[in-house]
Amino acid sequence: SSTAYEQLDLARKNKELSEKLELLQKECDQWKESSREVEKLKALVRVKNTQIRNLQSKSCKSPMIILIGPSGSGKSTLGNFLLDPSEEHIMGSHQAFPTARSARPETQAISCKPSADGEFLVVDTPGSIQSHTAELEFIVSLLQTIQDTGETFCSIVCAKFDSRMDSQFLANVKYFKELLPALFQTGNVVLAMTNFTTDSRSVKQRAMQGVKVGEVVSEATEAITEAAGLSCKPQAFCIDCLPMDASEREASLKTRRDIVDHVTQCMEQPSSISRDVTDLEVAKPPYLRQQDDSLLTSLDKEVLELHGKLVEAESSREAIAEELEVTKETKNRLSYDLMRMEDELKDIDSPDLTVTEEWKVSKPWKPCVLVESFDLKAKWPVRKCVRWDNGFIDWKSYKESEFGAEGTIHGKFARGLYASVSLHSEKNVVHKERIVALKAQIAEKREALARSKTVIQELKDRRQGFGLQKGEIEARMADKNREKETLSAHSLTLQQARERLDTLQLTNGV
Repeated sequence: SSTAYEQLDLARKNKELSEKLELLQKECDQWKESSREVEKLKALVRVKNTQIRNLQSKSCKSPMIILIGPSGSGKSTLGNFLLDPSEEHIMGSHQAFPTARSARPETQAISCKPSADGEFLVVDTPGSIQSHTAELEFIVSLLQTIQDTGETFCSIVCAKFDSRMDSQFLANVKYFKELLPALFQTGNVVLAMTNFTTDSRSVKQRAMQGVKVGEVVSEATEAITEAAGLSCKPQAFCIDCLPMDASEREASLKTRRDIVDHVTQCMEQPSSISRDVTDLEVAKPPYLRQQDDSLLTSLDKEVLELHGKLVEAESSREAIAEELEVTKETKNRLSYDLMRMEDELKDIDSPDLTVTEEWKVSKPWKPCVLVESFDLKAKWPVRKCVRWDNGFIDWKSYKESEFGAEGTIHGKFARGLYASVSLHSEKNVVHKERIVALKAQIAEKREALARSKTVIQELKDRRQGFGLQKGEIEARMADKNREKETLSAHSLTLQQARERLDTLQLTNGV
């Protein structure tokens, strides 16, 4: 019948539609699977790009996102969502950054965690610091974290969308700006407005209250720009880090991806804060500057006292140097006199013979007849008599004795007559008294020379002592001036922050 035929035809059409629906469902599943594969491949590409950048870096450090904001601004919640947006992570008990369950802030110290895909690191910071010790611990931890793990970093300032930019928020931004200016270089600052719910009820409520998202974001970026002294407004994102349904989650995931892409792009730009982070310094906290100003006053007095001692030491050293030169001249004069006396003593204190008496006759270049007598007497025993003539002398009655010689000479010659007689005695006999006197004088000179050498050595030791004293004073002054330079500085290195923390903990008995 026609009814049976229509039923068969309808069944056939239903079967065809079912087959087409099944085919479409398979295609849809394949598309979804392909979409998931594409997302996985994109994530893998990002991970590989990060690994390539890290391998190209000597330090193999990762890009870092530093979360900034007062307590309750949603830093930890945003950090968890950026690291791993899965519901198990952000809602579960194994959060990377534990979120507050009460009015008491949960984050009390720096915490650094890697993202699930290894693409970046996230640093959560405390929103408030309760003591000087805690502040120094925070400074040390922040610098250490950046130096150990981050090569480039970007700052995300967190603020709840439904909260005003009050004085606490602006004070927090100014504190971080003054503490570490590198966190707020133009181009590496992002504003994240958290707690931005996207459900229909919230959207309707904002509309009823006349809340315009664009105006809220603009006011927030202007406030941050002014507080941080930026040259241009930071990029802003509104995000709900605790989405409740699929549509909210989809919107939040898209915003998360936009934040990560923007941050990654910023850190890859040549103008970003890509730098050697080992030389980072933080601003010295006000209470440390106050302590250092007091210490500077004391150091100025110490340096002034050291300068007076330095002038005194230099003056004493110069006086000793002058005395040393005079003493050296005396020593040289004594050495010369001693050498001269010793040479004289060596010459006369010997058995060599020397002329003690001499008689001469000289009648040059004229005819003459000569008859002349001589009688030489010596004071010392004569060891040798020497007579001489020019060959025209006749020695008459010549006689030698122990203490002299006597006789008469006759001569006749037209061109001159010449003759002489000399008595020779031993030098050590002739100069006996002089030898005794010389030996006494030499002994005195040697004693005086020895004393002068001793004085010279003492003066040299004293001069060296004052030189060492001067060097020690100069070294102490250099140390004090370096200490003054450190105390005068308005920033701290990681090592200096550690030292100040150790001192503070020791003072507090920690």
